Amino acid sequence: MNFYALQGKYDLPEKVDGKTVIESLSFQCSTLYRQWRFRLKEKHFRGKSLAQAKDSRPLTIDKDEWDWLVFEYWGSDKQKVICYLLFCCKIL
Repeated sequence: MNFYALQGKYDLPEKVDGKTVIESLSFQCSTLYRQWRFRLKEKHFRGKSLAQAKDSRPLTIDKDEWDWLVFEYWGSDKQKVICYLLFCCKIL
């Protein structure tokens, strides 16, 4: 089903706050995804050792993807610096 069929079916407007519906939906989806990742990190990673974080994997996430997220992404030196700058120094 293409966008125009969806637009007709759900009576979507042409513009939302000056943006196309596709732009607005994309923005909303990316915002929800970032919030979900933040909650995931807060609940299953922050304040835990890497071993504890690995064992804290939610059942809805594939083991290999979780291991990558914990060890290669959140556990990387680059992310540790970013986390320090954003949360410890309150740059936000």
